[in-house]
Amino acid sequence: MLNDNNRLGVLPRADPTWGMTAEVLRVGTSTAFYAMVRAGTIRFEVPSSPSDVTVFFVDRGKATVEMGPGERIELNERAVFFYRSGVGGTASCPVESAFIGIRVPEDVLAEMGAQPGTDYGSLNTSEFLSKPAANFLKTIAWNDSSPTALSGYFVERMVQEIVGSLFLSHVGLDNESVPSQTHLYQRAISIMTAKRDDPRCNPGTVARDLNVSIRKLQREFTVRNDSPAGRIRNLRVELAVQLLQNSAYDALSVDQIAKHSGFASARQLRTSLAAAGHLAPRNVRENSYGRL
Repeated sequence: MLNDNNRLGVLPRADPTWGMTAEVLRVGTSTAFYAMVRAGTIRFEVPSSPSDVTVFFVDRGKATVEMGPGERIELNERAVFFYRSGVGGTASCPVESAFIGIRVPEDVLAEMGAQPGTDYGSLNTSEFLSKPAANFLKTIAWNDSSPTALSGYFVERMVQEIVGSLFLSHVGLDNESVPSQTHLYQRAISIMTAKRDDPRCNPGTVARDLNVSIRKLQREFTVRNDSPAGRIRNLRVELAVQLLQNSAYDALSVDQIAKHSGFASARQLRTSLAAAGHLAPRNVRENSYGRL
């Protein structure tokens, strides 16, 4: 059921004002939901804290979203819409409709280089990406089993990666055209951040994603006293440290932390941590104060 406690910003089934029922599944800091709405107008308003981003797909029917006077966005089936915490509005549905959604912490998207640039709006993504994403999230929302700590971690990572991919696709990171000189460095970092947990990510694959030569990519980093390989390694170190310091991931071994941070082995993780001035993985985990 949707209610104030799970911060989805809508009221439960018993409230006749809303005409909404839903299936909800929370995994870690993320929440997936499938909401069924009767014809009419519903409002949504999410507290500004914690800072989250909600993305929803129109699975069936259609809606007109109004965010303020004169601000109307028409959403048909398979349309994708997002809004940040602290944002409110109304959605008018001329027919009975259904929505698939996911809410993730905004800082997770920022770490992926996929932070939204506005408070709300439509996401322009191809159906090749949005359709399987919607189907997966729908399945997750309807899942009534209780996840273990490990399976919950994997599912949470997947839903967060999906949301990140939608935003990255929206800004055109999968566009085959050559990026402008001024944006190449930042676009490269965004790709590295989004793919840092993929062990196949390297300067060569990043250059191919940007449709530039590896030499050109290296030059853009060199003039900024940086290097593509070094940046990828540091991003993986940052991710590993975050996982080690978060008590929610204590079920993961150091080998698993290494794997899910993009390192080939625990040994490579230890070496990279030491090079970045960190303690060994076990010490990072044990010495974390105020753990999440």
